[in-house]
Amino acid sequence: MLQSVVRTGVPTWSDDLLLMLASSGRPEERYFTFTYSPIIAASGAISGVFCAVTETTERVLGERRLLTLNALAAEVMGKRLVVDVATAAVEVCTARDADVPFVAVYLQDPDAGAATLRAVTPRSPAGLPSRLRARRCGVFMSDSPRAGMRWRTSEGRCAR
Repeated sequence: MLQSVVRTGVPTWSDDLLLMLASSGRPEERYFTFTYSPIIAASGAISGVFCAVTETTERVLGERRLLTLNALAAEVMGKRLVVDVATAAVEVCTARDADVPFVAVYLQDPDAGAATLRAVTPRSPAGLPSRLRARRCGVFMSDSPRAGMRWRTSEGRCAR
């Protein structure tokens, strides 16, 4: 783009261009809107290029995340069964994994005193336990080696 402006004198711009920048040793997505405009000397020749830049990351990510929430609400609105809501939520999040890297939905079985893994996105970590046992009021623990992981029911109720 820069060479084109220098060669032709025609300004150019990009809206919300994604640039992956390294920060703290890992890549982060950043978005920028910028222009390249020729600087014309008195002789009429192009003597330089002016570049105006605005970072638009917060707006772009905010809009994208709001679209994810809207899609999630629309998809689960008509569902009548909890398992259907869980499945629909995982499908929406799978399609939008830039903002929701993984989802694992455990549904509580009040009679068994445990929660069972019912829906999971493809990018979920390997080795998630298939069942979580009730340990105390509203807290579930895994019997797996990753026993430091704890889950609390959304209601905070005692599991039976």
